[in-house]
Amino acid sequence: LGVLPQFILMLGAMSLFEFVLKIDNGLILGALLFLLITFALQSLVPMDHRNGLRAIRNYNYEQAIECFEKSRAFFEKNEWVDKYRASTVFNASKSSYREMAFINIAYCYTELGDWAKAKAAYQTTLDNYPNNQLLVLSP
Repeated sequence: LGVLPQFILMLGAMSLFEFVLKIDNGLILGALLFLLITFALQSLVPMDHRNGLRAIRNYNYEQAIECFEKSRAFFEKNEWVDKYRASTVFNASKSSYREMAFINIAYCYTELGDWAKAKAAYQTTLDNYPNNQLLVLSP
């Protein structure tokens, strides 16, 4: 179901160019418009999250924590964007951006060796997301 909004938008864009505006190669133009919208939404909206992941890849955990805190704050303020992320940023992940931010912050503290802050961050994740698939141990 997560890809349904993307599929509908792609069909809509393709139909607009091909059948409504009657432009030659409208299906291709519609597909290109869809790709442009997808790229823009996935690049711009979760920018702090993406910057945090980039900082982790560069082993810059302090910077990553700052980025994930900004991402968490953005998605807390704009909860609807995170809640409907399959439609707003074309991300069909089961985990919300806020949930991923908490986990990534905890991971960064672990890598920095700050066990107290790591434990607190993991506990915050479990408190807010008790069914988190990454943290809940199965029997």
